This record gives sequence, C-alpha cells and structure tokens, in this order.
Amino acid sequence: MDTPVLSVVLVIGKMRQRGERSLKAILEQKTEGPIEVLVVDTTPENPRIRGGEASNVVYLEYPDAPSFADTKLFAFFRMSADRVAFVEDHTFVEPGWANGVLKGFETGAEVVVYTFHDATPESVWSRAFGLLAYGRWMSERLAGERQHGPGNNVAYRKDALLRQGDRLEDLMHVELFLHWTLREQGGTVYQEATARAGHASWDNLRGTLWDTCMCSRLFAHQRRILEKPSLLKRLFYAGTMPLLPALLFWRYCRALKGDPDLLRRYLLHSPVILFLVFCTGISEAIGYLDSSPRYRRQLDTEVNMRRACD
Repeated sequence: MDTPVLSVVLVIGKMRQRGERSLKAILEQKTEGPIEVLVVDTTPENPRIRGGEASNVVYLEYPDAPSFADTKLFAFFRMSADRVAFVEDHTFVEPGWANGVLKGFETGAEVVVYTFHDATPESVWSRAFGLLAYGRWMSERLAGERQHGPGNNVAYRKDALLRQGDRLEDLMHVELFLHWTLREQGGTVYQEATARAGHASWDNLRGTLWDTCMCSRLFAHQRRILEKPSLLKRLFYAGTMPLLPALLFWRYCRALKGDPDLLRRYLLHSPVILFLVFCTGISEAIGYLDSSPRYRRQLDTEVNMRRACD
C-alpha cells in the first residue's frame, strides 16, 4: 500500500457489534489517497471483528492495556501516516468524514475536531450527555478555530504529538490539557464542518453518571500531575466546585449563542445537564484530594460498557 494520507485508530473491547459498525463506517470512506486503519483489540479472546481482515487494516492485540490513553499510543507509534484520527468504538463517522478531516488539516491546524450529532437521541439521558460532552462541537455554523476539542474523537498531526516527548501519555489521558499545550506552543485547534460523526451515549442514569464522574475525577488527577498544585491550591479547587454548574451554564450559553436551535436544545435539557454537572463537580473535588488515577476504569467505560447503541 502507498503511504496513507491518514491513519485512523479504533480501540475496541467486549462490545464487538458496535466496534464492527464503527470500523465499517471508517472502511467505507473515499479519499484520493489510501487510509490506514489501526484496530487495537483489548479483548482478543473474543472472535476478531468483521472488517479486521481488510488489506488496509492493521490489527493489534493489547489484552493487558493499562489505560485508554496507552491503547491509543500503542497504535500511534505503529502508524504510517503523518496525520492520525482517533475514533471511539461508539462513534460512527459519516460519508465524507475522512475528506473533511483532511480538509481541516489544510488550514494548518495541528488539531482537527469533528462536527458531531447524537447517534442515540431516543433517551433524555443520551441527549443530555451528548450536549454536555459534545454540544460545543455539534454546530456546523460554529465550525472554525476553537479553544479546544473533545477527547478521544479528534485528529492530530503526528509531529505535534511527538513534540510532547515524555509528557505525551500524561497529556493524552485528558486531551483538554494536550489542546491547551498545543495552543500555547503556537498550534491551532480547528473544527471542520464536513467531518461529521455520530456519537452514541447512555440511555440510563447510571451509565451517564458513571462516565461524567469518571472523567471529572480523571481531570482532577491529571491536573495534579501536570500542574503540580500545592495542597492549598487543590483545596481551593475542591472548594469552588459548587460553583461549577453556574459557571458551565454561562460558558455553554455564551458558546452556543451563534446557533439558536442548538442553544434552545441545551436550555431545554439544562435541568438534567446541571444535575450531571453538580455530580461531576463533587467527583472532581474528590479527585483533587484522592491520588488514585483509575486509568483502567476509563478504558472499561469506553469499550466494555453497554451504551444506547448496543
């Protein structure tokens, strides 16, 4: 195969059917140059997923993966292209997505963010989680240069990641820190309107709370590692968490005001969203005081728990 124009990394676990669906959507992409797909199988004791035998698929087994970030880097250091797109097994890219990602890189951006929609809108929990986690990148009208993107479903220039050296894994656990770092280094984060993808969320309160609280706890832990705040500062962070719902509500309203329809949907779901943010604030506060990272919990949440699409 000629040198690929894009490497796509897909991490899968126990939920094989959705992994097959995600891989199928990736393999159906049409681009001028070849696409390389690296599938990281964290539960290889299960039958290999359909599509894994395709000529442009590199199938990697990683049964003892310690974290979700480590699985992504396991594939990253084996890729062939100079641009990499990460896709979760519960994210389903649409036709034209790959060309959209490449178009985003043509702007000179080091990070390309996809434009999302809710792939499982039947449940209020799914809609609320989708708006909380991906709402800022759901509007084609608001596409363009952004402050940061979401984690896990995002594309990078290879050299931008290699430039981080030994800090890369710590930055990849919570990619918000990576995006901040890249912007401080002069890079740009760009949301491409034509790189469309659907994200499947949770259809119940338990899964929704589990995911949001896990992410906030991990954010606090990585902040401790990367910023090394003093105990006094960590106590300050923890003490201000009750203000988080009001702060995020204001930030989201300001961010979405350019798309009235999306803002209306956010306001309609704001009671549920604010409840979730209140719970995640408590979890984040605990994270500033608890030193256990729970990296494996993030991996299990992403690839081994049933979602609304299963």
